Amino acid sequence: MKLRRKNKKSKTIILVILFTLINLSYISKMLKNDLENIVEKNVNKSIYNYIFYMFDKDTLESGNLLDIISLNENSEGDLVSVDYKYNIAYKYLNESMDRLYKNISVMMIDSDYDKTEDGIYFVPVGLVLNNILLERLGFKIPCKINYLSDVDMGFKTSVKNYGINNLLVELLLVINVSNDLMSPGTYYQFGESYEILLASRIIVGNIPNYLGHTIEKSSSILSS
Repeated sequence: MKLRRKNKKSKTIILVILFTLINLSYISKMLKNDLENIVEKNVNKSIYNYIFYMFDKDTLESGNLLDIISLNENSEGDLVSVDYKYNIAYKYLNESMDRLYKNISVMMIDSDYDKTEDGIYFVPVGLVLNNILLERLGFKIPCKINYLSDVDMGFKTSVKNYGINNLLVELLLVINVSNDLMSPGTYYQFGESYEILLASRIIVGNIPNYLGHTIEKSSSILSS
């Protein structure tokens, strides 16, 4: 008799677990787009803040970053092209990539949902449905986020006429980031592109009319 009760109890527990998993999968699929939008918004915002503060004043002033580029003039002294000194450029990109991954564990993700120690987030259904009554009482959809699953970096340079016989030279670091989101019934990749102004300088010079008074140049990309 006791054996039958134990078997019946075990079957009930298994059915409850299966029913819960099926419901979570169904809800996740039904609310897939809204769930992805909520997670993507929070993660992209947090990564932007992290990258922004990673390049603080001390980092930016640690060296003359405009040494990364070469400004080429014609015989008349007009600026006609921009090149990169790749030995210096790749050294800086490698250091920046190392800094990005080294401190990823301390990155704080702004979120409206609970997080476990192993990095799994539980998004309340009420948050997805924008229903405050279900925010604490309804299902919570588990989501696993793999931050910075793919990263590539490169430089972008802009030179344009600035006033009379002056040029404004700007050097930007371009960071393209991809992340993975896994939840019951869905696998979603999302990311963002970030541009950080590393250095700017006003120099004496001129860009010929036939170049449109602006020269832009992008470097090769370094990928993780």
